[in-house]
Amino acid sequence: MRARDPSVPVNNTVSLPLQHPPDDAGRDISRRKPRRRGLQPLRRETASSARDAVAADLGLVDDLIGRDAVRRTGAWLHLRGHDLALSASEQAVAERILPLLRATPLEPPWVRDIARGLDPDEAELRALLRRMAGQGQLFQIVRDLFFVPEALEQLAATVRDLEAEQGGARARGLS
Repeated sequence: MRARDPSVPVNNTVSLPLQHPPDDAGRDISRRKPRRRGLQPLRRETASSARDAVAADLGLVDDLIGRDAVRRTGAWLHLRGHDLALSASEQAVAERILPLLRATPLEPPWVRDIARGLDPDEAELRALLRRMAGQGQLFQIVRDLFFVPEALEQLAATVRDLEAEQGGARARGLS
């Protein structure tokens, strides 16, 4: 059996060699930051608009997922077995938080307001909300403001409707 070519296809004619095996990189990240879900492969897109680099990232991601070398949870890539499971007490608090965030999805309460009615202090609550975001249950928009996925889906639908009706959307027109 021939060894698999350790390269990442960028397009039909170009492939990039893998410099570091994904398992080693994933283990290193998991070891250094155990409370972090994993990697966000397109994060560097905001720092660089190089389409080839993004294409290489996407090719690498697809290849690694296809080989079951990594798994995807929301926007995160992680090794099998590296999960951000909540403890039983954290899960109980999470189940009390989610209805508060869903009650007014586009205007969720701030962390300090949620903390007033719950057991954990603000710092513990903020850490729990970040872990929930790492699991894909929430999205952190600013330091102390978290949205449920349904809120972002609703906002995206509004933007799509404005695009279809008016040919575009402006952020200040959404409030």
